[in-house]
Amino acid sequence: MKTVYFKIFISALPVGLKIYECRQVKIEDIQENEEYSVLFGLLGLIGSCFALECYVCLAQRTNKDKCIKTTIQCEKEQDACKTQIRWQQPRFWQRVSERYHNISKSCETKARCDAEAAEKGFKCMRDWYRDWDCVECCQGDRCNYYATLGAVRLSSVSAC
Repeated sequence: MKTVYFKIFISALPVGLKIYECRQVKIEDIQENEEYSVLFGLLGLIGSCFALECYVCLAQRTNKDKCIKTTIQCEKEQDACKTQIRWQQPRFWQRVSERYHNISKSCETKARCDAEAAEKGFKCMRDWYRDWDCVECCQGDRCNYYATLGAVRLSSVSAC
């Protein structure tokens, strides 16, 4: 028998307090545990967990390790995951002279993320020979796993 998990959201009274807990619970636990059965009866205290979950990292050179292993539960109003990718030359005081990627991931509102992506539009050329700065927005739990690190040139194939 397959074990099914789901999230429950328990908020505390009074309403002014921002105290809540989000737990993953097995269905068997709910059926066997009276505490959960009682909680399901209290409609004012239980809802579903609507908080988005995104990958987060700051100024990483690759989309590995921290950028794909660290997640955070976003604030209630944040409905999008944001990925910012920069291709840049090192600062003049650094020894390395080759360009490198700089990747940051976070939670954001969809409107703000889209505005930032539009603002960076002309800087987002993804050319290997010059610096660029791009923002990608997505909606859905952990949707910002991948980061577009460069442009791909597609050539058409003709069939004879």
